Amino acid sequence: MTKRINHAVAANVRPDFSRTELPQGNLRADRPGDREQTHHTNPRVSTVDNGSLKSLKMDRFVPHPDYAEDQPYSRTILTTHVLHRGANLGADLGSLYGGVRFGLSAHARKSPLIASVVRGAGVGVVAATGLAAVALSLRMYGKQEIEWQDRSWRLLENKPQNRIDEWSASGALVGGVLGGVKKGLGWRGVVGSAGIGSVVGIVGWIASNKLRGKEEQAKVAGNSGKGIVKS
Repeated sequence: MTKRINHAVAANVRPDFSRTELPQGNLRADRPGDREQTHHTNPRVSTVDNGSLKSLKMDRFVPHPDYAEDQPYSRTILTTHVLHRGANLGADLGSLYGGVRFGLSAHARKSPLIASVVRGAGVGVVAATGLAAVALSLRMYGKQEIEWQDRSWRLLENKPQNRIDEWSASGALVGGVLGGVKKGLGWRGVVGSAGIGSVVGIVGWIASNKLRGKEEQAKVAGNSGKGIVKS
């Protein structure tokens, strides 16, 4: 009788893979989702150590893992984003300053309006980018690496924000090239053209996104109308 009971108990015993030893300091050790990930089809993902499982998905240009504590290049990502936004703001304010200066200063009117606006944007980009760098340094001074990773990870999770950055960077590239081709503007003209191009890129994304949304709404309405007619 005892042998039968032991045999039945042994038949129901299954190995517990959730007790795989994890490296010390791994913050994902107690997450139920990690314990359930024991089979993967991607050969580049290790299944030996649940604590080292990382998604290899890319957000366009940089790796974007499933967990914030795995996010590489966190300081570069966050710094680039903040400086980028500083350049956008500086281009806006600098362009406005250049236009106002053109209207108020007889000396500024010796050059075309577009030159005054572009040069003003160049000064604004440099000034605002510098202020953004200082503000970021003060804000993140003494912060642990995980805080840099968390902020950069959340930036990559925000898909609309990523698309805005891409359109803005593309516009800045085009604007910088055009400013470099135009003679007589100097460094302020090149930087200002890149800054204005970045703002134009953002406006282009907004317009494209709204147009795409209207097209999708029209498709949904069309499909709904067909369904009503069929019914």
